[in-house]
Amino acid sequence: MELPKDRESIRALVDDEYFDHRTIPALEAHLMTQIQTNTYDFKANKALLKLYQYFPEMTHQPMVLRACLISLMNLPSSDYAALVYLMPERSMKSEPVSDLLRAVDCFERANFADFWESLSQSETLSEYLTAIPDFKPKLRKMVLTMVARTFQSAPRDELAKILGIEDGRLDDFAAKEGKGVVLKIEGDRVLFAKNEFNQIRTKKFKENVDFESVLKVLGNPLA
Repeated sequence: MELPKDRESIRALVDDEYFDHRTIPALEAHLMTQIQTNTYDFKANKALLKLYQYFPEMTHQPMVLRACLISLMNLPSSDYAALVYLMPERSMKSEPVSDLLRAVDCFERANFADFWESLSQSETLSEYLTAIPDFKPKLRKMVLTMVARTFQSAPRDELAKILGIEDGRLDDFAAKEGKGVVLKIEGDRVLFAKNEFNQIRTKKFKENVDFESVLKVLGNPLA
């Protein structure tokens, strides 16, 4: 089968030949194109993993890993969870896919420092990440946004840990990726810009019971 060269052809291929194993090479090539061009096509990647389910002997573990990695760059969408659900069991148990699953488990539990450490401990996984240069910056920006929605400020050394960067790089990162999120850095603390989530909200109480109703309940002691 001739490989389609444009996204529209891929979409037609997915719609028309969904269960044809001959589409696997085309979808794999399309996945590599996404990585090289910093684009994203969840529907095509989902179709690829679905075909791996039907034809396990044609499964390529590196492609499973790549599909999951670029889906993480689109959090908080449920794309990653959907791909993991389709992932062949043998893929889940083999490295470096298993390394990624453990790392993402840390991320989902907001153990961000452990997440970055888990990524760095897997040499094979690190090699794949070098081919996706936007992966770490995008996830760091997500983490920064989540922290800023929870706190008004944070110790700079702790923030550097959960962002997976050295303390000395924090100022440059905040200036480049923290626009609209980081207000300023004062000494050993990072101050975040105000947003609707990190401000104290004053509770407003509204009286819905009038005086006459209370009198009726009390049996009108003033009568």
